[in-house]
Amino acid sequence: LSKFIESARENVYSNIEKIEEKEYYEASSAQKRLYTLHKFEDGNTAYNMPRILELEGKIDKERLENVFNRLIARHEVLRTSFEIIDDQIVQRIHDKVELNIEYIDNIDYKNSVCTKEENIKILVEEFVKPFDLSKAPLLRVCLVRLEETKYIMMFDIHHIISDGTTMGIATKELAELYAGKELEPLRIQYKDYAEWQQELLRSERIKNQKDYWIDRFSNDIPVLNMPYDYERPAIQSFEGDSLSFIVDMETTKKLRMLAKETGSTIYMVLLSAYTIFLSKYSGQNDIIIGSPISGRPHVDLENIMGMFVNTLVMRNYPEGSKLYVDFLVEVKENCLKAYENQDYQFEELVDDLKLRRDISRNALFDAMFVLLNIDMQEISIEDFTLKAYIAESKTAKFDLNLTAIEKEENIYFTLEYSTNLFEKEAIKKMICHFKRILEVISDNKIIQLSEIDMLAKDEKVKLLKEFNDTEADYPINKTIQELFEEQVQKTPNNIAITFKEEYLTYKELNEKANKLARILRNSGVNKESIIGIMLDRSLEMIIGVMAVIKAGGACLPINTEYPQKRIDYMLGDSRTNVILTESKYIINPNKDAVVDEIAIGIKDEDRIIINIKDESIYEGISNGNLDVINTSEDMLYVIYTSGTTGNPKGVMVGQRVLNNLIYHDYLKTNIDFSKKLLQFSNISFDAFFHEVLVSLLKGGELCIAGEEERKDIVKLFNFIDKNQIATVNLPAALAKFIFSDKDYADKFPKSIDHLITTGEQLIISDLLKEYIKENKLYLHNHYGPSETHVATTYTIDILKDIKSIPSIGKPIINTKAYILNEKYNLQPIGVVGELYLSGDCLGIGYLNRPELTTEKFIQNPYEQGKKMYKTGDLAKWMPDGAIEFLGRIDNQVKIRGFRVELGEIEVELMKYEDIKDAVVIDRKGSNGSNYLCAYLISDKELKINNIKNYLSKEMPEYMVPSYFMQIEEMPLTTNEKVDKRALPEPEGSINTGVDYEVPRNKVEEKLVEIWSEVLGIKKIGINDSFFELGGHSLKAMTLISKIHKETNKEVPLKELFKSPT
Repeated sequence: LSKFIESARENVYSNIEKIEEKEYYEASSAQKRLYTLHKFEDGNTAYNMPRILELEGKIDKERLENVFNRLIARHEVLRTSFEIIDDQIVQRIHDKVELNIEYIDNIDYKNSVCTKEENIKILVEEFVKPFDLSKAPLLRVCLVRLEETKYIMMFDIHHIISDGTTMGIATKELAELYAGKELEPLRIQYKDYAEWQQELLRSERIKNQKDYWIDRFSNDIPVLNMPYDYERPAIQSFEGDSLSFIVDMETTKKLRMLAKETGSTIYMVLLSAYTIFLSKYSGQNDIIIGSPISGRPHVDLENIMGMFVNTLVMRNYPEGSKLYVDFLVEVKENCLKAYENQDYQFEELVDDLKLRRDISRNALFDAMFVLLNIDMQEISIEDFTLKAYIAESKTAKFDLNLTAIEKEENIYFTLEYSTNLFEKEAIKKMICHFKRILEVISDNKIIQLSEIDMLAKDEKVKLLKEFNDTEADYPINKTIQELFEEQVQKTPNNIAITFKEEYLTYKELNEKANKLARILRNSGVNKESIIGIMLDRSLEMIIGVMAVIKAGGACLPINTEYPQKRIDYMLGDSRTNVILTESKYIINPNKDAVVDEIAIGIKDEDRIIINIKDESIYEGISNGNLDVINTSEDMLYVIYTSGTTGNPKGVMVGQRVLNNLIYHDYLKTNIDFSKKLLQFSNISFDAFFHEVLVSLLKGGELCIAGEEERKDIVKLFNFIDKNQIATVNLPAALAKFIFSDKDYADKFPKSIDHLITTGEQLIISDLLKEYIKENKLYLHNHYGPSETHVATTYTIDILKDIKSIPSIGKPIINTKAYILNEKYNLQPIGVVGELYLSGDCLGIGYLNRPELTTEKFIQNPYEQGKKMYKTGDLAKWMPDGAIEFLGRIDNQVKIRGFRVELGEIEVELMKYEDIKDAVVIDRKGSNGSNYLCAYLISDKELKINNIKNYLSKEMPEYMVPSYFMQIEEMPLTTNEKVDKRALPEPEGSINTGVDYEVPRNKVEEKLVEIWSEVLGIKKIGINDSFFELGGHSLKAMTLISKIHKETNKEVPLKELFKSPT
């Protein structure tokens, strides 16, 4: 069978014949792609292939130079240059090319402070320079004397004429020629192979291979979404670094045994492990990895220098439910099929798939895996020896490139990475996790993929113990009313609450609440009875809340702006029998008209309705404190939030949750809650209870803003200034809006020392950053779903750099956070998972929804007998124990396979000079695909094309919204969050913002003329995109060439991609 296969492959290649001499020849597929990549940016050395050899002995420099020139004469590819002729990339072979070896006598380096390694590093950095592909040879050599008989020889060759095997051939033949050996003549040259390859690709013989690869990628092509440390640059950069590591002898032995037992190879085993590693880090079950193959299956190609390497695109599906051994079988089968179809070139696949260009990353894959079996040994040649010198690489062509070399009893790895995406510490952790995967699969081949644990013991200790070391004392068994009454005893005559010109002292508030609480008790209110509260903003609103708490009941806050249908549902679902309200919200069922012409209200349907403003009800009622009939574990309030069924769900939160949060504020923040605090939140928002109680339990003065102040920023500022309020709690959306407008930012009250933000992801504009630094404003970011109230907090450090999208901080006291995968396994630091919360922050559950409570409040696998709440939020741990929030799991935005963080786009839009506020959402088009739509607020009429061009220079193309809408104001929910459902639908087709505009000057006229010639289109305006009109990379190079010819101006290819109009 082996002979048959070898024969079959031989037959495919047997017709590679020497072609007739011509002025120029067609380039191979790989050369065409490398030419395009090289031209993309001037000064690009990413595709240089530098190599260093250490030489020891007596060197004849003239003889060495002669040997190199003989090598150039032997291999035509070393005499080849590249250019574009008739819109085609071609190679031109020169009859004679001379190479002059540069010589540096660096024997005095020992007198410097540099080590040998540092000295060589400097020499290499100075030696490696960009090549001009139009000038041969694409090779340079430098001999450096370090000591009397010790040298390094540096040679640099462009990848377009070389590959790894070529470097080996060059070293071997140089040694043989230097030793005076005669080499067998070459039957064919690289140009013959290139011509044959292009004929093959145009023939029917390759059709089956093409069909295989096209079918392999016929469905949605995934984009690897790793947890990057930095935002991906708009244009791919090749700055990189690498770390090396070794797999020990015992694990190597087990891996080889695993390959033998499963009938696979060590390459397949390592590829499977790398795929699992990428899957666990990205959370994706469809992983694509590039892997090079030599491309030299024919004997006549073995000694030919040139770029033969083809890239095989390995696509595998590491679903968590699969057993490892079964997954390895899949990987093996896919590898064998890929080998069978290796003649179809990667470059052709990219073209045939018609992938939408993305200049921020590679086509099809971002991770590469290479297994090398070459290890250059020391070579002796007459008077000297030579061996390879391994120098560190500072380039990275891919996000991650894992290279493995088998040496005797170990496997040696190098992980090359993009320093524009990853920090070194993150790569170190990745290496530990990859090694752990190798250990697990070598020990247990029947383990489920989801059960493969990457974490070492010390990492688990950090995640479970160090990051969750939050235990703290607080009055855990005291009720809110007891704590309040203790404060009344301390400061009876201090002002407790103010509204407009009215105020109540602590003593007065306590007595009024006591009276109303007794009325509630007399109305049948018992422990955890639910009492509706529907009141305008007033002193009575706070009295009502405190009365319900003192009576032992639970508050059901009802927003007076809710529609009647929602009010009726909440009252019915909660089975509320007692309601605190005022006369204008009481609907008399016996009359057709509504009292005071209010459109909504409370219907008297066998419920006790108490008009809190009716002074007569308080006559003869005692104002003394009541007996406590409830505990700190009992319900404090029920908040109704949106539900997936269409009806809102009631979230029950206990007293202990607020008690714990409040004492976290007292113990762990620098806020003085005994000063004045703004009461801004609507009563139906859980932040309301925090604002009220954190002030009243500390002896502070709670200043209630009226509806006018809540809806008018200038009036709100005046209110804060007048009352000299020190601490305010504002919705994140409102804080974002205020600090996107310089006028508002300049008027922000200077009395404010502390700004607390809640409700949604906080975005810190440049104006807010400046204000924080200049005015020493403390910004506290609070995170927590309604089911836990606040669970994590983060105070911005004014002495450090402030991120535009800050973390949500660390767990508050007596709270534990876990970031887990779908099997409830701990995710490593930096790896995305679902956020789970446990501890004293946990609410009670959902009112009258036991099944939903069981689904969301699950057993904590890391603390026996405890529950944890499944937030549905994506997050990741940061190295310092803070948590980065990444949005909702069920609302993940993907555009053409790319995971998009909408907040990043909003941050960039907010930096645009004329934009005051920006919100970006994803919408679904008529064809079912997602697109981004940006909603903008500005005092000026915005030019969409200018904004698109601005964004294109700051972020990848897929993050630039397809549609922009300028609106007057952002719609808000009653909880002051942006109401994204209320944002208007874009009308008609997607707006590219492009209007036809004629050239305005001679340069634009000339460019339009060139564009028309290259694209074959007559009417082209100055706002039209080259690529949207049908341009591609080859036409782009033709365009650049013609621009240079017509204008004598050099335009880098990347500039066309950045500014395609």
